[in-house]
Amino acid sequence: MAQDLRSYLDLIKRKRPEDLVIVSREVDPAYEITALVVKLEREARRRPVLLFEKVRGSRFPVLTNLHASRARLAAAMGVAPEQMLPAYLGAMERPTPPRSRAAPCRRSCGRGRRSTWASSPGSSTTKGTPAPISPPRSRSRRTRRARSGTAPTTA
Repeated sequence: MAQDLRSYLDLIKRKRPEDLVIVSREVDPAYEITALVVKLEREARRRPVLLFEKVRGSRFPVLTNLHASRARLAAAMGVAPEQMLPAYLGAMERPTPPRSRAAPCRRSCGRGRRSTWASSPGSSTTKGTPAPISPPRSRSRRTRRARSGTAPTTA
């Protein structure tokens, strides 16, 4: 069973190299990433893991379709596809505690002001999308109050 993202990608490379597509040319996150995913699904009937190494406007690569097949998801869990549900339920009941505070990602991630979602690349799915789809932003204080029922009322 893969213990982290790198070992999972190595597992895919070893067992099913055709399931990993590495795109090394620069791509535009606005539509290109989604367009390639859709094209592979519709025309080639494939759902490979896609690793975009150079994304315009971002210092981060983009990895998508990681769990787009039951076989890959089962491999990540270290079980046969038909054993996924019992394995998942068991993992939810007995989670494994974290083992390392010195993970490779901690060396390269930003801290403080550098660790914003805004620095991660977003993508758009259609021309009508008003803005790139990106990780969620934190809600404003006013929105949080309104949702919690403590917002001031007006008559």
